Amino acid sequence: MLVDTGATITILRSDILSHLPNYVTEHLEKVNTNLVTATGESIPFLGKCKVEFHLSDEPFEHEVWFGDIKNEGILGFDFLAKYRCDISVKDYNLTMDNKTKIPLFASCMDKSCCRIVIGKTTTVNPYTEVILTGIPSNGLSRSESMMIEPSEKFTENNHMLLARSLLKSDRKHIPLRVLNASDKPIVLEKGQSVAVGEIVAEVNSNPSNLQLFCRKRELKDSISFRLIVRKFLKRIAPDRKRPLKKFTF
Repeated sequence: MLVDTGATITILRSDILSHLPNYVTEHLEKVNTNLVTATGESIPFLGKCKVEFHLSDEPFEHEVWFGDIKNEGILGFDFLAKYRCDISVKDYNLTMDNKTKIPLFASCMDKSCCRIVIGKTTTVNPYTEVILTGIPSNGLSRSESMMIEPSEKFTENNHMLLARSLLKSDRKHIPLRVLNASDKPIVLEKGQSVAVGEIVAEVNSNPSNLQLFCRKRELKDSISFRLIVRKFLKRIAPDRKRPLKKFTF
């Protein structure tokens, strides 16, 4: 179970419904709200209802939403507020009503990379190139060169192109060069994950042999990215192909 103070609701994975009594499914209230993931995907909820579940052998009754998430469940702020929960970062535990203590386990974060999210909700018009403000989801304390690459999910799901860039890792705001090569406006939501920043150990600026070596892996061209570019080029008028090729390669 994931504790997420940024989630306004409490969510259980949809396949858990099959293990619950039939009356839970019968009383499932349909909702018209979608779950927006960190990659920008919009997934519909199956519904919501009150259920009883146990945390550290303690029973709790609470309204939960059922959706297609990776974790077994997410404890949102609604649950934390209802049961007056205090999170102790020092002791790694969750205290409920000043009595029940549940141990927490912090996941390790790779400080050599971070997710880049959209800083402000923006609508990108068709066939338009814009510079947006990106924000690192977790700051990197070291001031080193960092390569910004578009996430594959963002490129596939939004049919947009995002240029690679190389900059210092201690920047609070990151310029993102984005192109909407489709014939429809696309809305990028604040907080939507669009790129990944990764520390570069060495930069060889020789124009004839530019090589970037990363601590985690050697940067490689994204096959899916190239396929999407080719798909766009087939649909775009000849006069628009030249700036698109210049933007991507």
